[in-house]
Amino acid sequence: MPPEKPPGAPADTPTGAPPPPLRELAFIPLAVALNVAMGVLASQLGLPVFLDTLGTLLGAALLGARVGMAAGLVSQLITALQVGAFMLAFAPLQLLIAACGALAARAGAFRRLPTALLAGALTGALAGAVSSRIAYTLFGGVTAPGVSMVTATLRALGLPLDLAVAAASISTDVLDKVVVFGLVAGVLAGGRADGRSGGRALLAAAGESVWDLGSARSPFLPPVGSSALPPAQRPPDRSSARPPAQRPPVRSSASSAGATALALTLAVLLLAYLLPPPWGPVGLAGVVAVALAGAGQARALGRATAFCILPWGFLVVIHVVLGAADGWTVALAQGARLYAILAASAALLATFDGNAFLEAAAARGWPYQLAYLVVAALQAIPRLAARAERILEAQRLRGLRVRGGPLVRARALLPLAVPLAVGALQEVDARAMALELRGLGVARRTAIAPPPDTARDRLLRWGALALVLAALAWRVRG
Repeated sequence: MPPEKPPGAPADTPTGAPPPPLRELAFIPLAVALNVAMGVLASQLGLPVFLDTLGTLLGAALLGARVGMAAGLVSQLITALQVGAFMLAFAPLQLLIAACGALAARAGAFRRLPTALLAGALTGALAGAVSSRIAYTLFGGVTAPGVSMVTATLRALGLPLDLAVAAASISTDVLDKVVVFGLVAGVLAGGRADGRSGGRALLAAAGESVWDLGSARSPFLPPVGSSALPPAQRPPDRSSARPPAQRPPVRSSASSAGATALALTLAVLLLAYLLPPPWGPVGLAGVVAVALAGAGQARALGRATAFCILPWGFLVVIHVVLGAADGWTVALAQGARLYAILAASAALLATFDGNAFLEAAAARGWPYQLAYLVVAALQAIPRLAARAERILEAQRLRGLRVRGGPLVRARALLPLAVPLAVGALQEVDARAMALELRGLGVARRTAIAPPPDTARDRLLRWGALALVLAALAWRVRG
């Protein structure tokens, strides 16, 4: 017979597993937004690096590999939603980078800049080797514009395509991870024992006043809740105050089109690689274009076309101009796949409603915490990106040089990344307290106004599943 719970103990989740720490749930969306904001800074500074794993590595160094991996996966989901579903193929890289970051922190690599740079170089070489196989196998060697340009240059010099893709991916990833690991070491500067102690110093600089070093889950973070604050900083007890008047629930007029669009986008992603090339992907791209035009998604089609112009050019150069005689079939198939996936993803982004998605997750028993992480990250990204621009402008006014040669622009990274990371960490406590007050992770959520799941939506989802299964069966038999 299981022991009785003490009075006031939180209820178990439906699966009986304890809820994950709220501090981690509060940190992950901010880490995802930090990834995007650092990408914005790198683009504005004109640096040949991505810097879009800083939040992932900070999570791995501060809270362990599990949080870093979760931040990386959610970041990849957001990228797939905003850029294209094909970005899901690079999700294993996020797991690899987070694991390497956690190992580097445990080994104390972030204590000194040289060891952090060495760990970054090793991580970059490993990540580049993995990403090159993904790019070569699934995308014909064409990925990010900078990497594709290096690939085309090496191809023009006579290297075989697989070696050119590997050399381009490894060289760019090594440079990117060396810079990011160096930034993490700078952000965590101040610790003497290891990278986790540096995280303690950073959070102290971010405004933390109480430390709970006995927690096994987060040895440098105070417990969530108002009891973690000093008495003078605790909010007044309003438990006896009259609760505010609540509006009667109003049923949402939005349907589950977001879930249907997500299912259709995933179906397009799978069909793009299951249908026989080159005419299978070409036909799929035509069907997607006609369907979106009929649904009034002309803007999504225009966005997909604009995004595809540069990759199409690289495909022509790499496979037609510098490739074999039948290179046009590879370029045609890859270009059609890219267009179909990007068009479906753009339509998904245009129809996605975060509030309706959370309501649907609560009503239908989907993993609510995962839904919260995606929606919270989408809401945090524009705020942190705007904050990055404000920090950049403020540092310019203070005399920071952000224009000039590559070394001048690289020196500007640390004074920009540190306040951005510290500002993000300042929000963790407030967010965790808000999640605690809303009971996230304590019990099963209920929906106030669940969006209806219409017969049309169900028909579209089941039809997409049937098409994928039929294409899979044909591919296996053929």
